[in-house]
Amino acid sequence: MPEFIERDVRPLRGASSSEHTILLVGTEDNRDELGDKIADIGGEILDRIGRSGLRISIPQAKVDDLCEIESVASVELDKDDVYPQNQGNL
Repeated sequence: MPEFIERDVRPLRGASSSEHTILLVGTEDNRDELGDKIADIGGEILDRIGRSGLRISIPQAKVDDLCEIESVASVELDKDDVYPQNQGNL
């Protein structure tokens, strides 16, 4: 289980909706391997953030599966105050 699950993400655990949500996922392990695991459960990598973060799109029904991946350190909802590397330093 991740060390940190944002309070707003917790209600998505156990959801049955196929509607996608955008999340920020942190890891202390290999980010590319985590990306493969996320793809295996139906998620899509949208961008890389910093050295250890991923911005992903995932069905709400798969958030619980995401939180069960051992290498996931944190899960947060995407917010406007985080910018992917390809947008430069603001």
